[in-house]
Amino acid sequence: MGQVGSGEIVTLFADGFTVNNGPFRASGDNGVNDAFLRDVANGVSPAELTVGGKAMPVALVDKRGVAFASK
Repeated sequence: MGQVGSGEIVTLFADGFTVNNGPFRASGDNGVNDAFLRDVANGVSPAELTVGGKAMPVALVDKRGVAFASK
């Protein structure tokens, strides 16, 4: 997770996403990643970004115009 109190940073790419500049997670790769992206698209905090049932603040960085590999 991000720094305490700072929330999480989700960077969206054309082919997937990262959380807090962590490992790249491809879309269409597995149900977990697709569910995460679906929640983000619906304005819902993904389950993995909750603590004690409370949603963490999430900042979105939109780089959907580029693929991760060409970053």
